[in-house]
Amino acid sequence: MKLATVVTAMTLAYWGLLFTLTHIPATQIPELGASDKLLHFVAYFVLAVGVGAHLLVTKRWNRFTLSIAMLVLMVFAGFDELTQLLVGR
Repeated sequence: MKLATVVTAMTLAYWGLLFTLTHIPATQIPELGASDKLLHFVAYFVLAVGVGAHLLVTKRWNRFTLSIAMLVLMVFAGFDELTQLLVGR
């Protein structure tokens, strides 16, 4: 299997997992002993690294695609944070 396919699949799987996990109601989440802000920072950082790795292995790393990727990640992060209100987070 090609590296680009693996990296892309892993990034998309993580993206879906992140969205799913951030929408579990607060009453069903165990206490992790870390700041919620820190956990969100790490989660989105890992997503950004995955997207960056995808751009690198598919040879699409340039200013334009990097700018678009950053915009997409910011929009997703905002959407993710806003829709968490629907499940009491």
